[in-house]
Amino acid sequence: KPVNTGKLVQTLSGLTNRLPHVPYRVLIVDDDGELADYYATLLHGAGILTRVITEPLKALEELEDWQPDLIIMDVYMPECNGLELASIIRQDDKYTTMPIVFLSSEMDISKQLYALDLGGDAFLTKPVDQQQLLSTVVARVKRSRWLIRLKHELEMSLQKNEIQRKEIETKEERLRSSQFFAGIGTWDLNLNSRDMYWSEKIAPLLGYKEKTTSASYEAFLAAI
Repeated sequence: KPVNTGKLVQTLSGLTNRLPHVPYRVLIVDDDGELADYYATLLHGAGILTRVITEPLKALEELEDWQPDLIIMDVYMPECNGLELASIIRQDDKYTTMPIVFLSSEMDISKQLYALDLGGDAFLTKPVDQQQLLSTVVARVKRSRWLIRLKHELEMSLQKNEIQRKEIETKEERLRSSQFFAGIGTWDLNLNSRDMYWSEKIAPLLGYKEKTTSASYEAFLAAI
């Protein structure tokens, strides 16, 4: 509080699904085509759009072209394993918030933690429970979209602040120029500290050096 009304309405609309729902998009990278198609069918049944890549080296091109919300990736694949691919993806700032879910038969906890440390958001062991896979995907995509929306709002706010800052600077420069050529100025008094600030033309009018911009209230009264 105080609550931003527009943001409150937007938040409530999102939580109550009153905003148009854009289907989630998931890219599946797994050299086992049959298993990848099984995952795709499972997600499709939940209303999630999917694309399957069985050659990991083509994943970057598909990632750029399709812009998915989340990547499901096998760990052990030929040519380029999932850990290497995740590291490459994370090097691009555009994909720092994109969730990556690893799927593997790897049971070694240390290796699973290592995979998460390289940029993974979740590690599921095969065979994967259907409900666990769906819940993991939906939860990660929701969080990712929320973060993207917040980032967009922050960028818009920063742009707006920058525009306002430039407008203020322009107005201040116009005021300064007007005062300078008119031989007048303005002054401000801080009632708590008793410090004063004045514009550049006030100083010579009161007998101070031209670049003096502040003095005590008593000095100001003495000059008058």
